[in-house]
Amino acid sequence: MRVRGLLPPVDGQRPRSCPVAAAPSASRPTGVRVLLYLIPIGFIVFYLPTTVGEPREEDKSSSRPGSTVKATTRTRQCIGFLIQLATASGEEGPLSLAAISTRTGISRRYLEQLAILLKNAGLIVGVTGRRGGYMLARNAEDITIHDIVTAASGPVSFAGCVADSMGCMSAEYCQCRPLWMLIDHEIEKVLNAHRLDELVDRSRLDALRARANGLPRRADASSPWTDRTAPEIARGGG
Repeated sequence: MRVRGLLPPVDGQRPRSCPVAAAPSASRPTGVRVLLYLIPIGFIVFYLPTTVGEPREEDKSSSRPGSTVKATTRTRQCIGFLIQLATASGEEGPLSLAAISTRTGISRRYLEQLAILLKNAGLIVGVTGRRGGYMLARNAEDITIHDIVTAASGPVSFAGCVADSMGCMSAEYCQCRPLWMLIDHEIEKVLNAHRLDELVDRSRLDALRARANGLPRRADASSPWTDRTAPEIARGGG
């Protein structure tokens, strides 16, 4: 493509026009433009159908308050933290995080986070000084498992909508809500019925273990156990 330009005047004549080469086009090659059009189309066709309607990662998390009754890693480690303090109560005095880390295998950095949760819940107190550390804020028999679970993971709820009724538009008409509320009540009753001292006193712990071992085994896909005993399974008995 060529355009008309102007030549400088000669001997007083009028400027003359001349052809001048045009600058090369800056447009992208055809293949690149096609690719740019196909990328968003492929996203819509292949990616969106597999993600729309799926729970977000934070919704899948079992540690989100008011969404599950699963004992999270944080809950279990908080209980382990308090067991060490209860065991040392009256004998060793305050325990340092370094000592607790050695006994439990939990990193000191993570124990610091757990200590903040337990301290904010009024379950432990910090002691400063050369032989400082942490100790229980009250007697082990006055600390329920429910206290520990809620301190570690928030309110316990079988269905998150029960803990957040204002966020459910169908709470008044939901047919399942009464059932979820009854389940929550039973779970809280069990958690409040057991206390930290049961996990520290050897005889009470043995009694608790014997009671748990007497329960029927769950027959689900995640466990090979059924209501049959181990010898019966080994023999192939029904």
